[in-house]
Amino acid sequence: MEIPGRHDEIKIVDPDHLVELKETRIGEIWVKGPSVCQGYWKNAEAGREVFKAKLRQDPNSLWLRTGDLGFVSESQLFITGRRKDIIIIRGMNYFPDYIEEVVENAHSALQKGGCAVFSVEEEESEQLVIMQEIKRTAIRELNETEVFNSIREAVSREFEIPVYAIKLIKPGRLPKTSSGKIQRHLCKKQYHES
Repeated sequence: MEIPGRHDEIKIVDPDHLVELKETRIGEIWVKGPSVCQGYWKNAEAGREVFKAKLRQDPNSLWLRTGDLGFVSESQLFITGRRKDIIIIRGMNYFPDYIEEVVENAHSALQKGGCAVFSVEEEESEQLVIMQEIKRTAIRELNETEVFNSIREAVSREFEIPVYAIKLIKPGRLPKTSSGKIQRHLCKKQYHES
C-alpha cells in the first residue's frame, strides 16, 4: 500500500514467517521509502533487525519494522496495538487494550483510563495480571471482594481466560508516559517488586 501524497510504502507482515498478509489480516506494519532512516546512530548492530527487515518473497528490499500491529482495509491503515504488548495465554493472542476496556467497565468503582493488563510467568505458564485504579470517590466505601469478582466475571465472560492477580491502586498511580499512554512494562516491573 502506498501512502497518498508520499513515496513511502506500507506492508502488513506476519512477523514470524516474514510474509505479506492479505487485506484485513492483522500483522506487523512495515514501512519502506525515502523518509525511513537507515538505522540507529552509532549502533548499527541494534538497527539491523529493525531497519533492514526482508520479506521472504522479496529478499532484495529493506523494510523498517515499526513494532506496531495493524491491518489494511479499503486502502486505509488501522493500527491495533504494539507487538510487544500482546498477551499470549494458552496459545491465544490478546490485545491488552480490549481487556483493559472490559475491566474498566466491570464495576462503577473503577477509574476509566486507569487499567493496565499484562502477563507474567507463574506456575509454568503465562498468567493474566490486572492493575487497576480506583475512583477517588469510591475509596472509602470500597468492597474489594465485590470489585475482584466483577472483574473476574467480566474477563471470563468476554475472553474465557482466568485472571491470576488483580492489584487495585489509588487514582493517578498507574504509570503513564507524559502523553498519557499506559506504561505496561513499568506496571509489570512494579508488580514483580511488590
